[in-house]
Amino acid sequence: GQSTPWTVTLLVQNQGGAAMTLAADSTYIFADYPLAVPSPPSAFLEGGGSLAAGESKHLVFNIGQTPVIEAGYDLGIDARTGFFEDNSGAFLGYDTGESGTGGTSVRVQARADLRIERLAGVLPNLPRANRGQRFPIVVEITNSGEATAGQVNIQLAGDGSSTVENSPLTVVSVPGFQSVTDTFHVTAADIEGMETFAAGIVSAVDENSGQDGLVVLSPAADALESILIENPAGLEIVSVLPSQGGVNAGQTVDWTLKVELRNGGGAPATVAQPAAGDISFRLGASRLADYLILPPAGFASGAADFTLESGESDSLIYVISSTGIDTGLVNIDATSTWSDGNDPAAGNFVSSGTSQIHVKEPSGLRIISVTSDAPNNAKFPNTSIVNVMQSFRINVRVENTGGDNLEQVEVSL
Repeated sequence: GQSTPWTVTLLVQNQGGAAMTLAADSTYIFADYPLAVPSPPSAFLEGGGSLAAGESKHLVFNIGQTPVIEAGYDLGIDARTGFFEDNSGAFLGYDTGESGTGGTSVRVQARADLRIERLAGVLPNLPRANRGQRFPIVVEITNSGEATAGQVNIQLAGDGSSTVENSPLTVVSVPGFQSVTDTFHVTAADIEGMETFAAGIVSAVDENSGQDGLVVLSPAADALESILIENPAGLEIVSVLPSQGGVNAGQTVDWTLKVELRNGGGAPATVAQPAAGDISFRLGASRLADYLILPPAGFASGAADFTLESGESDSLIYVISSTGIDTGLVNIDATSTWSDGNDPAAGNFVSSGTSQIHVKEPSGLRIISVTSDAPNNAKFPNTSIVNVMQSFRINVRVENTGGDNLEQVEVSL
């Protein structure tokens, strides 16, 4: 059905010894389907109608309208030429169809047939994106026809306020029986909610003819993509809770720090693997480096990963296996490194929280005095005199020299 003109060129050779003159009325081309030749040539391309002995010249036929052959076809084209010999006036003809030599063929291709095969957002946490997040949407175009389609213009629009940066985009070429992908670049709206994007082919050009009416635009297989736009994640440390109000300096009995976390944002927050460096101790402005900290292997809840969805809370419990030797009211600084599950490319964020614990002197026990209540105890220092089988009591006075209470003190005599 192409209306853009194309040409068939005949190369004619005079293999005889006498010149001959073109009989234009007897010179034509023919094919399996009718060919529209508005103006058959009346002279050679090189000029005139005479062909000398041994000479070769060209005849050009302009095809104005290509036959409509829906399925595509190898169109055989033959030619018949007529000449009058200049010496005798005899008519000489040659038919490529009858002779079986000199003919040609042209492939009349089935029309390009385009449709959108697939529309897909490319997001780390599809179908979720953050407000203002930039992300691609990939479109796949399939040409189920034979002819190549060019300058394929595709439009993408959302039903919200997101911005499509490069719509419409132009795919330069989609060959027959092949698929091509291209990418739209989108900036998500600054408000929360679901937004649906729809793609459509606006126009295309048949590359054989340059005509835009020869490309079939078929209904899309999948031209919609829905994206849930959310607030970014917002992880906060709600509290830092020691397992006891006070500990002894140099203590090697374990105690714990419970770091309570909450995601107050919309996107999921993924906490980095906890490390000992998340917890630090300060006495005034001085950082204390003599604490042994064992980080947790997971959340206190036993969750399978370190991700908190919007509104979720959980805790990290750090074990303090060895307490430093400095005493006083010690400040505890806790940090948690995390990333936004919707937009990991934004990098890591750090949340912080603080607490305090009283570090006391280590407990110490000493015996201050040992005395008896026997009456005769004045003659010699630290000595009492008693009779055989006399009853009396020994009094032992002990003192706690440290900062922690002592229980179940045993004294042996």
